[in-house]
Amino acid sequence: MDYYTVALILSKEHPQTIAVALNRLGDKDSAEVMKLMPSHMQVDLFDRMSRTGEIEPEIMAEIDAMLAPLIK
Repeated sequence: MDYYTVALILSKEHPQTIAVALNRLGDKDSAEVMKLMPSHMQVDLFDRMSRTGEIEPEIMAEIDAMLAPLIK
């Protein structure tokens, strides 16, 4: 996985979308991507990641579709 590309693409998304996507990546990969996110976003993203509840299946499918080509 190219962490830089993932961070670049995710940084253009809404912070809650980023948080959900990072949660989907798993601990190691999300930590590597998080390191590359702008520092002013990191605390907010950690907070959002910890508070993310159940996500609608349609939204999760969109996020998974966005991530699929990036995590090969």
